[in-house]
Amino acid sequence: MANLLLARATVREREMALRVSLGAGRMRLIRQCLTESLLLAFAGGLAGLLLAWIGLQFLRAVNPGNLPRMEDVFIDGRMLGFTFMVASITGVLFGVWPAFVASRDDVNAMLKAGGRGNAGLASRRGHSVLVVCEIALSFVLLVGAGLLLRSFLSLQRVSAGVQSPPEQVLSMRISPPRARYNDDKTLVPFYDRLLERVQALPGVESASVSDSLPPDRQADYDTFVVEGQTLPAGQSNPAITVANASPDYFSTLGIRLVNGRFFAPSDTANSPLVAMVSETFARQFLSGRNRLAHT
Repeated sequence: MANLLLARATVREREMALRVSLGAGRMRLIRQCLTESLLLAFAGGLAGLLLAWIGLQFLRAVNPGNLPRMEDVFIDGRMLGFTFMVASITGVLFGVWPAFVASRDDVNAMLKAGGRGNAGLASRRGHSVLVVCEIALSFVLLVGAGLLLRSFLSLQRVSAGVQSPPEQVLSMRISPPRARYNDDKTLVPFYDRLLERVQALPGVESASVSDSLPPDRQADYDTFVVEGQTLPAGQSNPAITVANASPDYFSTLGIRLVNGRFFAPSDTANSPLVAMVSETFARQFLSGRNRLAHT
């Protein structure tokens, strides 16, 4: 809107000079330009709010369910106030400035020039500053968009360690009611029955449950200590992401075993604790050791 207002003011320079020559004062020109520019600025603000509302409804309609905090995005009084403030500043600044320049420049020279490209020095400087700002902002947006696209393409090529083709793996979120399933005595049988029913479906080769998906989606953090390892004074135990999974989790995703064994149905709450770690974890923390002690 600011750019349109300045371009419009450039076209109307001869009109402003003619009004000044007929006796119009600076305040009269300012009031006229201010009224017109504020109307245009508020119209642009309303159009922006309308586009924002339409875009928000579109995002909610196509939301796959994993956009974080989507329910917290809405148009409220703060957004309306910010839009009103920006529209007011735009309307006042770029409405008053052309009238101020027109009433200050040489009226005779402007009338003799008569062309739309013969703006005064101050007007040309204002246009130049605006053009520089627009180019700078556009350059920043282009660089940001390019980096975002490059990061997206790079993420597409990152291996998560999963061998199963993505088009052959189906994932879903399940949230049992807490009022009914509030401890391991009720949750474990629920997931056992769920797995039995899913594995019996036609076309299902493997099924498992977990509270995380590669790479570390919704995984929790926990600390650990390696048996026989003494930490330096003042250094706390290292923390890593920890995920719970059923025995068939690794075979379902096609994650290969480097050493040791997979989880087994015999690994229950009453049996010795069993954990599986990545190669990176083993290289960084174990240094050839094969046993972990949980803290």
